[in-house]
Amino acid sequence: MFALMLYLPAAITRQALSERFGAAFEVQANFAFIRRNALNYFLALVFYLVASFAAQFGILACCVGLLPATFWSLCVFGFALGEVARLGPGLSD
Repeated sequence: MFALMLYLPAAITRQALSERFGAAFEVQANFAFIRRNALNYFLALVFYLVASFAAQFGILACCVGLLPATFWSLCVFGFALGEVARLGPGLSD
């Protein structure tokens, strides 16, 4: 699961950037994307983990519904990956 958590966001981000379904299956290019944007990419993952933790805490402590809290954490992750894509070098491949 940890390996998938590290790899899948890069595959999905590259697929969205290139607007090609096959870009998600280009393993070497996805790893190159991770290497080029390593710091921002791992910060996005950390933001997602923090947002997920906060969402779970919000569910328990504030009685916020499961769906709104999970949706919020996924929106944080999507925004962070969008910033990785926007700020990252060499996204034209």
